[in-house]
Amino acid sequence: MDFFVSFGLERELKPELAVGIYVDFNVKFLLAFGFAFEIPLALSLLARAGLVTHAHLAQYRRHAAMLALILSAVITPDATLFTMLLMAVPLIVLYEIGVWGAKIFGRIPPKVEGEEDGDDPEEEISIPAGTAGDRVS
Repeated sequence: MDFFVSFGLERELKPELAVGIYVDFNVKFLLAFGFAFEIPLALSLLARAGLVTHAHLAQYRRHAAMLALILSAVITPDATLFTMLLMAVPLIVLYEIGVWGAKIFGRIPPKVEGEEDGDDPEEEISIPAGTAGDRVS
């Protein structure tokens, strides 16, 4: 440790040896990514509640990508494009996963009267003779 401190002092660098700064950074970092990884779940729940549809989310895909780029430009500590993309690309991918989740888990449209669903439990199922179905009672 002394070596690194003396190495920095030779170059007029000020050592920041506070634990509070480290903990503060890690807590903010973990919370930010924790909320980011909830995007697919939140979009799926909104679709299940009927507030949005996957078609609606897919329609505003470009807006979500732009919002992710702007948000990552504000959040990242430096002004390089590389770090901004390191934050924006996962946000865009998580949004796409949310769109697929909304498509899979979204609200099922109500059935139309007279429409056959094929899942009637009272309907008899015929099993051909010579199969295990004859032996099971």
